[in-house]
Amino acid sequence: MIIMAPIFRCVSRHKGLKLVLSGGIINASEAEKIAVMNRVYSRERLHESTSEMASEIASKSAIVLKLILEAHYTMLDMEYFKAIGEVSRGVC
Repeated sequence: MIIMAPIFRCVSRHKGLKLVLSGGIINASEAEKIAVMNRVYSRERLHESTSEMASEIASKSAIVLKLILEAHYTMLDMEYFKAIGEVSRGVC
């Protein structure tokens, strides 16, 4: 049952419920298709691709990244309109 929390945070309720109720196993391509994963890389390109992503993130402003992460985690469990209100007031 622990798997339900991350699944329902990543995919729509309908897709998540179908996946949980069916007990089906999905491959990486399907996980990417339903947005459980952002990208799929071959084993050969994994290290290179990970390094590229890390470099891209590291090139951004540390202050801006910190603000984005704080806002993301603050709004994560908020009701939609409350989250919008928080952002518009600059609270996050």
